[in-house]
Amino acid sequence: MENNIISKLNYKISDTYQINLISYEGEGAPHRILSNENEFIILDNNNYGVCHGVYNESKGLKITYIDPNLEMTINNGIITIENSKSE
Repeated sequence: MENNIISKLNYKISDTYQINLISYEGEGAPHRILSNENEFIILDNNNYGVCHGVYNESKGLKITYIDPNLEMTINNGIITIENSKSE
């Protein structure tokens, strides 16, 4: 049984990269992004850090941590991070 989408968030972190967060019902849903010039942290719905990344136009994108309960896909500079569609 699939859960319903409870929120979607699109956030452009640079000219090259965009993050799409898709949150399904359940625990640990990616909820918001904190970002500065070249670094971002994604928080879940309990405000725990679930993903950390650093990017640089010359060196690219480096994901230094992602919660194993989340799924991440990267396609043409669009990073999609979502929790499980089913419980």
